[in-house]
Amino acid sequence: MIVLDHGSTWFLYEEDKALYLEALCSHSAADYVFIIEMSPKEQYEYKKSGAKYLDWLAHEIHYSAPGVIGNKSIYKERRVSSECHEKTKIASKLWRESANK
Repeated sequence: MIVLDHGSTWFLYEEDKALYLEALCSHSAADYVFIIEMSPKEQYEYKKSGAKYLDWLAHEIHYSAPGVIGNKSIYKERRVSSECHEKTKIASKLWRESANK
């Protein structure tokens, strides 16, 4: 897995041609990241509009509050596995290390 792009509230990862969006969510005192595998439609919109689309999508994920108990977020069921989540942690760590060289 590698970091393809990032914004102030998101990271975009790629692995085996799949794209994953990690959105920063913040609700009251709780901050967390929420990662989804991007659908073909979302990938198309990203290719068409670039980072602007990911800014919008990350905001939509955040605003839907997928990590809040009892929510009705359309993204909740799209949360990636813990294994994938660990891969994103490693990829972002390596990306940060290479950026600091």
